[in-house]
Amino acid sequence: MNPTLRVLSAGPGVTVQDGGRHGYLRYGVTGAGPMDPFALAVANHALGNRSDAAAIEVSLGGIEVTAEGAPATIAVAGGDFQIAHDGQVVPPSAVVRLEPGATLRLRAGLAGVWCYLAVAGGIDLPQVLGSSATHT
Repeated sequence: MNPTLRVLSAGPGVTVQDGGRHGYLRYGVTGAGPMDPFALAVANHALGNRSDAAAIEVSLGGIEVTAEGAPATIAVAGGDFQIAHDGQVVPPSAVVRLEPGATLRLRAGLAGVWCYLAVAGGIDLPQVLGSSATHT
């Protein structure tokens, strides 16, 4: 059984981003994609995902998630965010095994505006014009 990631709370600007959608600017569709492509790639690489795989882009408002159905292995990379796994402090860039019912909370820290929460095996979302990136 694949894990489901449930978002318990999310601040403004939290979106799903991947490598972006390219080649559609002539139709008025910008590329979307990550604010920090390197951090997205690092989070995905830590899990063996493609470097441009979809991940949750977290802004200063933070996010709190839990796993359902099965454990989820999650990597966080990017800004110096405060990370807590079931209330225990985790280093700013980390790989965490999130058991069902456990929580992972990311909040703004001392530096950086964006971080990425990637899930081992990727995030299963439909693609539009070849991308799962949120286009706001």
